[in-house]
Amino acid sequence: PSYCAPELVELYGNRNKGAKCYNSKVDLWAIGVSYYKPLFGKLPFKKCPMNQLRKVIHENAGPNLVIPREVNYITEESEDLLRRKHISYTPLTFQPTTI
Repeated sequence: PSYCAPELVELYGNRNKGAKCYNSKVDLWAIGVSYYKPLFGKLPFKKCPMNQLRKVIHENAGPNLVIPREVNYITEESEDLLRRKHISYTPLTFQPTTI
């Protein structure tokens, strides 16, 4: 679940409700995590069980994302890309559709 987008974590938590709660942003999330790992040699979030991952993501994504500059200095543009585009999280506001 380390590359799992928040929308998929939400879907996992609601799996018995049969709701589709995600869109193409899940792919951008995976790209962001895939971009982060080779830059810093670790995943952006600590490994934890799926039922705790939502809280970890909510507390540490977007502006709270840790950029370990002591490991690798990245440009402001790269940091912005990670924080605002790929590893950011806004709870879903659209109504889920039934699968």
